Amino acid sequence: MEFRIDEAKRQVIVISGVAKAGEIVLNELDPLNRKFLNGTNERYECELVLQDVEVTNEAGEKTGVTELKAFARRKGAENWLMEFIPEEYIL
Repeated sequence: MEFRIDEAKRQVIVISGVAKAGEIVLNELDPLNRKFLNGTNERYECELVLQDVEVTNEAGEKTGVTELKAFARRKGAENWLMEFIPEEYIL
């Protein structure tokens, strides 16, 4: 699955490879239903957040350019962010 970010609407549009499914629109702060591996003891709820991040070059130096990226944030833990990967969620 691929996705794009609509900055103006603060949405993530997930494009499914399945013709029937088409596009799935997620708004910022929508709950995300994470897929957990069997045997996972700690389960938690996540929500979608969009955040500007500073772009770095190949040497790891900041370029001064920012880019809007999608993250999953654990509810109740403001600083806990994980890059949003659509395949890791039930959409």
